Formats: sequence, C-alpha cells, structure tokens
Amino acid sequence: MAIAGKQALHRSKTWDQRQILWHIIKNSTNQDPLPIFTNSQCYYLKNKQLLSYCVISQHKTFYHLKDVYTFPEYRRQGFAGQLISQSIKTLKKPIYLLCKTALIPFYQKLGFQKTPQFPFSIKWKKIFGDVALYLSSRETYHVMVKSQ
Repeated sequence: MAIAGKQALHRSKTWDQRQILWHIIKNSTNQDPLPIFTNSQCYYLKNKQLLSYCVISQHKTFYHLKDVYTFPEYRRQGFAGQLISQSIKTLKKPIYLLCKTALIPFYQKLGFQKTPQFPFSIKWKKIFGDVALYLSSRETYHVMVKSQ
C-alpha cells in the first residue's frame, strides 16, 4: 500500500525484517522478549530506509497495539500516525494500547479514547510481559481503546 508518496506499508508475519526484530529485542525492558512476538504481526513503513514500525498482537476478543516506533531522523513527519491508521483499518475487534500521558493527544487524533479498564484477565501479565514494568514505573501510563 502506498502511503504519503514513496513510503509503503508492509506487513511481516515471519519477522523477516531483522532490523526491526533486533531493535525490539535490544530495547525491550522484558528479560524474555518472546511475548512480544506471540500471535503478533509487524507493520512497517519503508522508503529506502526503515522509517517506522509497530506490532499488533491478536487475542480472542481484542488486539493490542504495541512497540510503536519511528526512528529519530523521521519523527514529526506523520509517519507513525499513517502507519497506525493503515495497520488497524481492517481490524474488526477493539484495539487496546498503553501510552504515556504526553501521547494521549496523538492517539486521540487517531480515534483512541482513554478507558479505565484493562480487558485482560490475570494471564495478561504472562501474555504482555512488560505490564509489571509499566505498572511499577514512575511514569504514568494510560489504557486507551479504539472500537472498530
């Protein structure tokens, strides 16, 4: 799919983009990065260089948008918003994410709303791995949802 000119949206089921895979593992706060890849697909924007990527995990009743990242030299050009919009447009179940306070307006522009509840059972910690770090962090994280 073409996005904003020469950038194209790609989807990778096989994690064939080593640069993305390495970046996620290197920056994971979780000792075991395997939960990041469980039932997940990676979407990325690429021109000649990798611009931005995100990971979407599928669960029985919802999706989880995570690991949204735009490389520093390509930030503030709208790539993350385009990537997310294109990646989620065919999804039929609610999409949840965790974000810092400063990112709430960004996600609201994409149609996400703050919600006080996680849709997850206690098994969520095992599925998402990093949640314990989110919840014990000094920063405030918010749950947001977009209903499809």
